[in-house]
Formats: sequence, C-alpha cells, structure tokens
Amino acid sequence: YSLTMPLLLDYIALDADHTITELRAPATFVDRTLRQVDLRGGFAITVLAIKRGEEFLISPQADIAIQADDLLVLIGSNVNIARLSEQS
Repeated sequence: YSLTMPLLLDYIALDADHTITELRAPATFVDRTLRQVDLRGGFAITVLAIKRGEEFLISPQADIAIQADDLLVLIGSNVNIARLSEQS
C-alpha cells in the first residue's frame, strides 16, 4: 500500500475487502470540519478517531476541524480508501 498510497500509514485488514486504516490528513482537509469533508457521503468511509499528537479523539463529532498534523483512523472498503488516497 505505502508506495501506491503515500498518505496511508498503517492498516488492519478486517476481511478481503475492508480495512481500518490510519491516513495522514490530506492538505485539502485541513481547517475543514468532518461534516464539510463528508467522507461518509462521498466515499462510504467512517472516521473512527483522530490522532492529534499524543491525544486520540475517539468517535469525533462532525464539527471537529481537521488540523495539519492529524492522523485519521478510518474504516471502509479497500476500494473506497484507495479512491480517497488517490484524490488526496
């Protein structure tokens, strides 16, 4: 994954088609809320947590703004996570 999806840092395969993925926040997401980014509506991906420094924001609210160094913990299909990574 890491060569084809440089923002992807780590993943856990749930089955052949779905993963929990840690993805570096794309520059296009910075200073936008989760609601504005709309990963669920646009990619059928759910944000499980945001890792911000040493802090984990578990099940973050839609009005949380993404910061430049955030790591997003996502769950979704491999196809949709790849689509997100390619657009980022």
